[in-house]
Amino acid sequence: EYISTISLFDIGAIVTDKIVPLPTFPSKIIDYISVGLRCFCMVEEQSDLQEVIGPSEFVHINHFKHDEWHINRAVKFFTDMPSDGSTEEINRLIELFSVKRAAVEITSL
Repeated sequence: EYISTISLFDIGAIVTDKIVPLPTFPSKIIDYISVGLRCFCMVEEQSDLQEVIGPSEFVHINHFKHDEWHINRAVKFFTDMPSDGSTEEINRLIELFSVKRAAVEITSL
């Protein structure tokens, strides 16, 4: 029911506690990506999210920075949103978190 509900939305929001001293990875992004949601993320500096996701037009990551450059970047993320989610980028992200890919990596260890 959760997956069918989030698939009704256009964007997923992720906000973590900005003073967490340890690296975190907000796992809800996996659900969001699996249904093709673009993600707007406000995460602490130590978050592993940027490292795992890499550069992405579907995932906007901000480390609680509110200067003019970061605000303009966030506005651009929303204003440049395509009307459909059918791009190579969302497919790359879905593959990144696929069970099949994880199984291959685990069995190759």
